[in-house]
Amino acid sequence: MSAFWLKILACLIMLTDHTGAIFPTPYWLRFIGRIAFPLFVYFVAEGCARTRNINRYLFRLGLFALISEIPFDIAFGPSFGGEGVDFLRFTNVFYTLFLGVLAVSVYNGVSAFRRPPVALLPLLLLIPLLLGPPRPLTLALAILYALVIHIVIRRTPAEDVGGENALPTVAARLCALAAICPIIWLADLLGTDYGSFGVVFILVLTLARTRESKLVFLALFIFLEYGAPLLSSAGLDLSRIVMLAVAMLAVPLAAAYNGRRGPSLKWSFYAFYPVHLAALAALTYVI
Repeated sequence: MSAFWLKILACLIMLTDHTGAIFPTPYWLRFIGRIAFPLFVYFVAEGCARTRNINRYLFRLGLFALISEIPFDIAFGPSFGGEGVDFLRFTNVFYTLFLGVLAVSVYNGVSAFRRPPVALLPLLLLIPLLLGPPRPLTLALAILYALVIHIVIRRTPAEDVGGENALPTVAARLCALAAICPIIWLADLLGTDYGSFGVVFILVLTLARTRESKLVFLALFIFLEYGAPLLSSAGLDLSRIVMLAVAMLAVPLAAAYNGRRGPSLKWSFYAFYPVHLAALAALTYVI
């Protein structure tokens, strides 16, 4: 199955999920919706691996994150305790995807540095956080850090010894992990859909080297999101078991991907998210 048809399916599932979240519909619609996010993460990971210009990829995701926030807040705000339109609190899934791709970009960039510790210098921007500043300043420093570290990885020479297939050293990997931690944390500060979990999900799936390992990690993260609470619950939660079983359907669907793109409707898939949210938001006022 090509990426085109799998994305069409994921969009329809997402529409089902959001309809169930906003309107008093059967709750099983939300169970079906658990398939959508893992599929989108899978294709974002594919996009990170295949894109020829990650800056353009980040621009598209960032642009649609801002475009989508107004209909997102209008549609979901009343259902989940939101208070008006706020671009920095209770934010949509495009924020998660943007930060996930940014984390991938920073990780890969720092791993390729000739001197990886240089990438840790922007962490000095976060020293004022030790004083426990108010949320607006904390958020501003975290956003500033994300901007600066992205500029640093684009301006610092990469390692050219050993060719482009050379593996980064352990020190480089550790520096890269330290550099992306504030980006992961920023997802929780912004209250993005799926939060830091979603950012790590994207990062791990992108770094997985083989198709088989991607599918294994896909199943693992689905279990951590929907199955882990079963281990800590006192009784048998049937609804949670059903939700986990349905979410796991994302794995065989991703396995059905044949590596072909299919018809190119890239901007249409991006636009579907804010358009369907705007339609649902309009319906909330009509109904």
